[in-house]
Amino acid sequence: MRALPAGDWLPTWTLVISPTNPAQVVLLAPASGTLTNDATPTLSWKTAARARYLPVQIDNNGTFTSPNRT
Repeated sequence: MRALPAGDWLPTWTLVISPTNPAQVVLLAPASGTLTNDATPTLSWKTAARARYLPVQIDNNGTFTSPNRT
């Protein structure tokens, strides 16, 4: 690799990275908005392509301003 003399510039390159977003996650069970006293409910989602994990928040307030668990 040779050094360029002062004042010489390389041509401008454009790099475009277009990753596709994971598919939308769809909750199958329990239904959205379900209230339960079950401390260990089973949660099911439609498989989302390229999704690595699904974060879950648990709160006793529907606004989720201070989740009890994440």
